[in-house]
Amino acid sequence: MTPQTLLRWHRELVRRKWAQPRRGPGRPAVDKRIRLLVLRFARENPRWGYPRIAGELLKLGLRVSPSTVRRLLLAAGLKPAPRRSGPSWREFLERQAASMIACDFFTVETISLRRFYVLFFIELESRCVHLAGCTTNPTGGWVTQRGTSPSQASSSGCVS
Repeated sequence: MTPQTLLRWHRELVRRKWAQPRRGPGRPAVDKRIRLLVLRFARENPRWGYPRIAGELLKLGLRVSPSTVRRLLLAAGLKPAPRRSGPSWREFLERQAASMIACDFFTVETISLRRFYVLFFIELESRCVHLAGCTTNPTGGWVTQRGTSPSQASSSGCVS
């Protein structure tokens, strides 16, 4: 027996002593039956999203997270459920413009360097501007009072 053989045996003993048991990486695989059920739900109900499929499985007593459903569907080449069709922000605002009013302040500097704050409202559909009031000190109460009494606002002009 040579010294190299003895050292090799020692290295193997040390390696075996400190070796961890071999396990597969990550979580255990999802049961094939559950995987097939997820894919079936997704194919038969194309508008269902990941949470809905997970919820339907939970009703059957199968606990699967939405992220697992997502992973299974992507692995099978199925894309996410389409978003509900609906108006874009632009279409929504165009439809609602008749009932929308915006408000803001602009300032006016006088020759004596006093600053006046002018509160105005604008109807988005007709672009009519209504002056609500003018003050040197716009407090929350003052703005609230002007905004709740539209009869005090005077129409200063409408732009077509």
